[in-house]
Amino acid sequence: MVISRSSGLRRRAALTVELVIALAIFVMAFVPLGVLATREHRLARGLYYRAVAGEILDGELEVLLAGGWKALSPGTNALSVRAEATNSLPAGRFEAILDPPQLTVQWRANQHRNGGDTYRRGQVRP
Repeated sequence: MVISRSSGLRRRAALTVELVIALAIFVMAFVPLGVLATREHRLARGLYYRAVAGEILDGELEVLLAGGWKALSPGTNALSVRAEATNSLPAGRFEAILDPPQLTVQWRANQHRNGGDTYRRGQVRP
């Protein structure tokens, strides 16, 4: 029996084509999943930053509404925060905005993609 070499080449070529098609299907299926996971991670990180900033702002607003607001001048004031949780936040600044009778404390991230601005408001009592 004589086996021709061309049938072996055809088989290898067919297997190579099948492999390329399988890899293309694999890439088309899993690359979008990787992109989706990256977006979800970024969203989760932003929500975490907002939650941490919100907890800090809740405490600061409570202190200011208890009478600390009297040391503020009307308008925007830099707010000095001593909370250890600020180490978990990206670069940004805390501010207190006094517009009697309303007091707003806010955290503003230097880059918007890092959770954006977070604020809390309360009413001061003279």
